[in-house]
Amino acid sequence: MCDYKKLLSYSTSEKIQRQLYRSTGLPPPDIDVVVFKYDKIFTGKDGPTQIQDGRVRPLNIDSPFVGILIKVLDYASSGKHSAHAISAVKSGKTLFAFNAWGKRGRVIDDRIFKQIKTLYKCDKIVRYRGEDLQATDPHGVCAGYASNFVTLIMKELMVYPSSKKYLQTKKFSQMIYSTLSTKGLCFGKQCKKIKNLHDFMEGNLQTSVRSPDVQPSDYAMSLTLRELRTYAGDRCLVGRSKYPRKADLQKFVKGQSDLKPKGPPIKVTADPLGGRALRKYSAETCVKGRSKHTTRRGLFKYMFGN
Repeated sequence: MCDYKKLLSYSTSEKIQRQLYRSTGLPPPDIDVVVFKYDKIFTGKDGPTQIQDGRVRPLNIDSPFVGILIKVLDYASSGKHSAHAISAVKSGKTLFAFNAWGKRGRVIDDRIFKQIKTLYKCDKIVRYRGEDLQATDPHGVCAGYASNFVTLIMKELMVYPSSKKYLQTKKFSQMIYSTLSTKGLCFGKQCKKIKNLHDFMEGNLQTSVRSPDVQPSDYAMSLTLRELRTYAGDRCLVGRSKYPRKADLQKFVKGQSDLKPKGPPIKVTADPLGGRALRKYSAETCVKGRSKHTTRRGLFKYMFGN
């Protein structure tokens, strides 16, 4: 069975958003999860909706920039791909579409992507038609490829908006294949080649970017000084700037009790907070430059742009 089940977890969407925030420093875009049964999209009482963790949520169809993880039931009649995971990224009026099977994809792909194009109000599809990334995959890791594609394209467009023109050329499929086949599948900052991937993914796609037998502090000890500073910054470790030497910073990090990465601030969480509570929340979510804004209104606008 393909690992599509991972796509239904809200934590998977959040993991993509955290990774985009850490790598770009920009507010992460929305990530939708759409479900199809063969070529029929799941619909609620108000039309097509998404399902995450068993909850029905509205789709962000009017957003100009959104990642779309797609679970397809009954994709094939039998085997590990009886259910499959594909994905897409909407950027303006363009839909970047992906199935890890590439040019070996099925006719059903066309039907699904055309529906997604119409639903999200796009007028153009740029589709991956390269080599089959799962040709030698004995496990079924389609969800890993699907989520990595979303992360790759969204990061590229967030950091280099002008690259959209390049992504719409014939080199698109070549770039996708080269990147995903060379690095393997990446979860957070750790990548695995296909032959070692399945066990790693099962325990780590939704929870941690490290193997279960590796403690957070042990992982940190393997980083370079620059990586270690980023690691400490992602976790808002107060006092980290006092340790310019790697050995001292390692000792400081190892002595911390909470080494979970802090996610980006969420607007709906911040909305009801007063000035003091908002300032505390900005510190807990590592908002850089927060000290420059002394009023609640100024800080909120700085964090969310309005």
